[in-house]
Amino acid sequence: MYYFYSLAAMIGIYSILTLSTNLLIGYGGIVSMSQASIFGIAAYTVAILTLHGVNWWLSLLPAILLTILANILLTIPSLRANGFCYMVITFAFSKFMTTGFSSWELTGGSYGLYGIPRASIFGISITNGLRQMVFVWCILAVCFLVARRLIRSPYGQLVEAVRQEPAAVAAVGKSPLRIKVVNSAVSGVFAAVAGGLYVQYITYIEAANFNQDASFNLTVYVFLGGAATLLGSIAGPVFMLLIPQLISLLPIPPSMTGPLQQLIYGLLLVCFMLFRPDGLVRKGAGGGSGNMRLPGRRRSHADA
Repeated sequence: MYYFYSLAAMIGIYSILTLSTNLLIGYGGIVSMSQASIFGIAAYTVAILTLHGVNWWLSLLPAILLTILANILLTIPSLRANGFCYMVITFAFSKFMTTGFSSWELTGGSYGLYGIPRASIFGISITNGLRQMVFVWCILAVCFLVARRLIRSPYGQLVEAVRQEPAAVAAVGKSPLRIKVVNSAVSGVFAAVAGGLYVQYITYIEAANFNQDASFNLTVYVFLGGAATLLGSIAGPVFMLLIPQLISLLPIPPSMTGPLQQLIYGLLLVCFMLFRPDGLVRKGAGGGSGNMRLPGRRRSHADA
């Protein structure tokens, strides 16, 4: 049961992080390859502060502020650089942050940080096992409900409209930059929460956990689960994190487990792109926004 609790806790943490990434990529149309670095900023901030005696809940506040600032700064170039050019910008940022995490003395350099305290509620430490699983999934439920409320509000309609027709949004008097900034800020909050949960659960972090491969995996989680769907943000991590565990149950030599995992990953991605390009959860389900009209736009006789 301990193994099940640990796996469920990790799935919950990565579901929150995938939800954060989905707000950028799926709903906002901002294909960022630096979300793992944003995740790392929050994780290192919480780790450093808690190691210096700051309460875990209080350490989340500066982590949230830093992730919001970083996400906003990365969002501004998206107004001029789109597609591949913007991906290069975020990739460069991710490379810079990974190098910084592995070089700065404050972050422990290449050795990382050890012995990070766990979170506590009313003085009771949330130890490994059942408590961690319940704690993580309760916070995931809160994040999911908040995201669903936002996506179904006029805010969500504006985010969808900016992704589809930014010029039309500007024409009705709304600022695409302001909408993108707000969406990036919300995404940063969720990334900070995921980073804080991750670091107190693992109690050890290193730069390799937040490199470009991690950002690529988050993008896979989004599209595999279903872009612009809230349930897809949970389905993607559940599916991909369970595969290695299922492979480990097969009667194969341990030396073959790693290559077989990579082979199955590749085959699954190809199959999904061919037969299920919309992901496990189709848009319109689980909080998908569906077809949106610009808020404030009156329906004319020509639209009828």
